Amino acid sequence: MSYVLGLLLLCVVVQVSAASAPSSGSVEQLRIFLNQNPYDNNVRRHLIEKHLELHQSAEAHAEFASYKKLDPHLNVDGGNALQMRLDMLDGKFGAAKHLALKLLTVPQLGAEDRYRAHLTLGDLAYVHFTSGDAVSRYKKALSVKPVPEAKHRLARAYLQNKKYGRAQGILSDLIGVGYASDPVRYDYLQSLLEAGQNQAAALRLSQWYSEEPGNPWIVTAHARFLLSLGQDESARMILQQYAEIYQPTTEIDELLRSTQPQRTPTAETVMVLGLRPEMPVNAGVVRGAASAGEAAGKQAMESSLSPRHWQMQAVAGYQMINNRVEGQGFNSLLSPEAGYVAGVAAETDNEGSAYSFVGRARTSWQTYKIPSGLQQNGDRSQAFDIAGGLQTLLAADWQLQMQLNYRSRSGIESATNTYVSGYQMLGVQAGVSKTWQLRFPWSFEVHADLTLPVYFTESTAESGQLRFGYFSSLQALAQYPLREGLAFRAGLGLVRNEIQFNGNGSRGVTDATDSEEGLMIPVSLTWVY
Repeated sequence: MSYVLGLLLLCVVVQVSAASAPSSGSVEQLRIFLNQNPYDNNVRRHLIEKHLELHQSAEAHAEFASYKKLDPHLNVDGGNALQMRLDMLDGKFGAAKHLALKLLTVPQLGAEDRYRAHLTLGDLAYVHFTSGDAVSRYKKALSVKPVPEAKHRLARAYLQNKKYGRAQGILSDLIGVGYASDPVRYDYLQSLLEAGQNQAAALRLSQWYSEEPGNPWIVTAHARFLLSLGQDESARMILQQYAEIYQPTTEIDELLRSTQPQRTPTAETVMVLGLRPEMPVNAGVVRGAASAGEAAGKQAMESSLSPRHWQMQAVAGYQMINNRVEGQGFNSLLSPEAGYVAGVAAETDNEGSAYSFVGRARTSWQTYKIPSGLQQNGDRSQAFDIAGGLQTLLAADWQLQMQLNYRSRSGIESATNTYVSGYQMLGVQAGVSKTWQLRFPWSFEVHADLTLPVYFTESTAESGQLRFGYFSSLQALAQYPLREGLAFRAGLGLVRNEIQFNGNGSRGVTDATDSEEGLMIPVSLTWVY
């Protein structure tokens, strides 16, 4: 009996060891395990992931071909994730984005594929600044799998956006829990230097050097920092000590041969940081896989607009509207109007969630003419529109906005300069938008919104009790980045508003319908910081 129990215990131990082996170990160890279990696609997936981490594209593709023979439709969770990673490594960014967006429309998508889809779109947003910005995408990925890989990506997005405090908080936590690879420490040091916290950067470098005197990146950064402070002898001593024990890198050789130490201020972070360490994950993979011309385009895009934390817009435009009033006992009255619109809009990221706050305020003034001759040319209307609420990311890279909307409008007779009509409205607005990246650096956005009144008061002669109403618009906009953090947008839009009333107004109009429809030409300057 004891022999049987012992044998069962041994089998359990073997099974536990076998289950844990595929997710760890070197390429050689994983390959040995795969040779023993040639039909185990889970082991093969971990081997492919290891090849991807090492940028071994040919080996990864060869193993993936074997993976697909056992799972040709990639039905098992994680298969599509491998496909997206291979596409990114090969520079097939369009294919990777298309697959990611397609997968996110699948209701029962597995956690690994969903996580990688959000991560892939985040990496592309980090480089291209598409509507699915990196911060939002990385937060979505973290909501699926709260792993260090995605946290590091989120920190890099904050760092690129010059949100140093947020980046430092995440990177410090990663280092504190042992996720302290050279790229993580590089980004943490960069966040300190760019924020002007040079003393803290120096203390960190000293600590890391004492812990790892044989790490070439730390040695190089430490020496560069000392050179920037004018401590030439100390820097040369550190470099010489490394060269006597280890094989010096090209960068260390160049520093040693330098007879004129650079004395630039520590605020020059590139001088202190030197070359970025090899990055097996994150958006650095995207840049490394791109061709020289494509990489130059991505670099220009990164400098033109970075993933946003605050986005401000100055909005202007021209609109041509036909206002029509109809009702029982009243001839249809058409009033052509034309005039200008101006305002501001803003968006701010809400840290810790997939939502951001959005808001706008705008005003318009128009002149109109009633063809019946009841009033003279030059009569005018003025309107005010303010809204605020939340925005979140949907499947297929669409953005959804839900806002409270307040609008008011007044009509003024030019001859007497007196108020003759108007309304006030409080409603709920829903809007959707999506951006497509066109030929660099252009992008194209579509935006549609619909507002339903929950409170409405009207003071025109044909007013009665509100029965039904809506305000809607559709816009198509092209965007072009002018310089870092600044972009210009222009396009074309349609407006359609309608208010229906019950009851009689003071002019004897029964069940009046007041509608507006027309064309607008919006332009805006977007400032991202």
